[in-house]
Amino acid sequence: MNIQATIGARVRNLRKWRKMRLADVAAIAGMSVSNLSMVENGQRPLDSRRFIAGLATALRVSESEIIDGPHLTADPDQSAPHAIIPALRTALVGNDLDDPMVERADPLSELADLLHGRIATSEETGDYVTRGELAAKLLNELPVHVATGDERERQLALTLTIEACRAAGMTLRHLNHNDLAYIASQRAVEAARILDDPVISARVAFTRSMTMPRGSWDRPLIMATRAADGLEPLLGSRAADETYGQLHLASALYASVLYKHDDVKTHLAEARKTAQRIGERPGAFGTFGPTNVDIWQIAIAIEQRDYKHAVHLAKDVKAEQLTNRERIATFFGDYGRALCHVRRDEDAIEQIAKAETFAPQRVRNSPPVKEAVGVMFRRSSIDSDNRELRAMAARFGVLTS
Repeated sequence: MNIQATIGARVRNLRKWRKMRLADVAAIAGMSVSNLSMVENGQRPLDSRRFIAGLATALRVSESEIIDGPHLTADPDQSAPHAIIPALRTALVGNDLDDPMVERADPLSELADLLHGRIATSEETGDYVTRGELAAKLLNELPVHVATGDERERQLALTLTIEACRAAGMTLRHLNHNDLAYIASQRAVEAARILDDPVISARVAFTRSMTMPRGSWDRPLIMATRAADGLEPLLGSRAADETYGQLHLASALYASVLYKHDDVKTHLAEARKTAQRIGERPGAFGTFGPTNVDIWQIAIAIEQRDYKHAVHLAKDVKAEQLTNRERIATFFGDYGRALCHVRRDEDAIEQIAKAETFAPQRVRNSPPVKEAVGVMFRRSSIDSDNRELRAMAARFGVLTS
């Protein structure tokens, strides 16, 4: 059996390649020397967005070189989603809004039914294979209707294009194909500019901020905050409220990466106030509601390295009341990550295993969760008889043949 390198091991290799001292890299990245040493030795997970960005700056590499992209395993839930990438890439780069690559398309009503039916279901269940295949189909065929339809058909086709781009972009982001994810969001921006609908534009801004290349975290924070501010005159409508709340959650996360603690509190408070006012709503944009605010707050606490607080918060979250299995899986994965940081490895394994039962394609392609599994495996004895951890390490690609 082969043990794959943690992110920390890749950082160590890159540092030695650059011939830089541990203390120099730590200083540039804003980390303590002891923290960086433990990361490099696989004793502490590296899942802080700020530290990953800082290390990329210090080592003069891209963040993708730090994270090291997807490693395909024999596990079908981990590897199968990556087979959809070529079709999505072709659909995104081969079509312009009104210059289709294909000559014919299914009727617009059928494409709408597909988006609001099977694709919507695949988003609830975390089925990236179905979502990617169908999103590629829509991105190929909708430009036909944009180019040839009357005004009403053109407006509908543009709206559907934006939704298909969001589905494609977020799928690509979770599969760690970040450049393609951003291309998808840019296609949505082009369509949104034509439609000139403030709520649609704000939703596109949310997706764009989530998929932006991570050279700087200031830009996504500004983008999300401005979009939320622009929705204030429209609050009171369901679509505006849900979008406004999600934008404040995103802004809170970006502010946490930048150590803007007062801004984190402000954005979280606004999101929670909005969520309490509108309550839980099936099919809400981004699954926005009180429970989703709780889930984001845990991710933000982890980003702020307040792991004990994250564990404390997670105890009271009723994530399983949501219908969106991907969000439930995200919660249990983050709970497991927090437990790993406080060295409660047995509890962490239990929570990550629970996450896998809800959306295995999502969880097994998550670099932060994989990092936690890798660290826990290295902290255990190589000859450990913990079969559950060994099996988990194999599913995540930490342990290979």
